Amino acid sequence: MAKKSKEARSFIKLVSSESDHCYFVQKNRNNTKERLQLRRYDPSLRKHVISREVIPDPSTEVVCPDKDSQVCNLGILARSTIRQLAHVISRPIAFC
Repeated sequence: MAKKSKEARSFIKLVSSESDHCYFVQKNRNNTKERLQLRRYDPSLRKHVISREVIPDPSTEVVCPDKDSQVCNLGILARSTIRQLAHVISRPIAFC
């Protein structure tokens, strides 16, 4: 039986080049080794701009309420999941 490798798909953070707006999208690491640059809509500027992949900051972490002593990195979670965690933890979490 073959060894299980890391998951091919992971969540990445795309940050707008002209404002602070960001998107969380999935990326297939097996097909796309380099960093992504996509043209995405920026609602604060009301136009399409280049959004670039950034490395998640390890200082922005929150403890998962359902698993003891496990740390979830905010850079790899979708906004809806983060909001659910913030609701359970009952303290505000800052978004970009």
